[in-house]
Amino acid sequence: MDADALHRAVLQQWRTAGGAIVVASCGTTMRGGVDDIIELRAAADPAGAVYVHVDAAGGGLVAAYTSPQPNWGFAHGADSLNISGHKILGMPVPAGISLIRRGLLPERAGEKYVADTDRTLACSRSGLAALPLWARLHSLGRTGMAALIGRCQEVAAYAADRLEQAGADPELLPGSLTVT
Repeated sequence: MDADALHRAVLQQWRTAGGAIVVASCGTTMRGGVDDIIELRAAADPAGAVYVHVDAAGGGLVAAYTSPQPNWGFAHGADSLNISGHKILGMPVPAGISLIRRGLLPERAGEKYVADTDRTLACSRSGLAALPLWARLHSLGRTGMAALIGRCQEVAAYAADRLEQAGADPELLPGSLTVT
């Protein structure tokens, strides 16, 4: 996202906006681009209250293990984010994680169907996909995730290099796994 364009749009609308919701990307589908959350939050600041959600489905796990790390997550001002487990981890079924700052969660969510309050986003959903996702993350651990991401980045750099040697003009954004 173009932070300057966002800032101009906010300045044009800020008197009536009463705040801004910014949906940023971490790992865009076609290029693997990562929005700078610090820049976007600052650009939207004149609107008043700013909520930043990061669609990190394609690149969140990659960004977490990229050096230098882009400004993409909670440490950089995100309020919520989602990450896919089936993309980089190769899960057999779609599986994802949605995270939100604790202070933004309502006290109670959903209805009481059991002896405890349901704290899921949509109440009743199968937990089956969460089990292999947890098992994969647990088996890899931080060291295994870092090695997996590092190897994927090496392969992307190799592909870009080979394409360039073949006379193409490839693009590989920093930290991305996508070569175009």
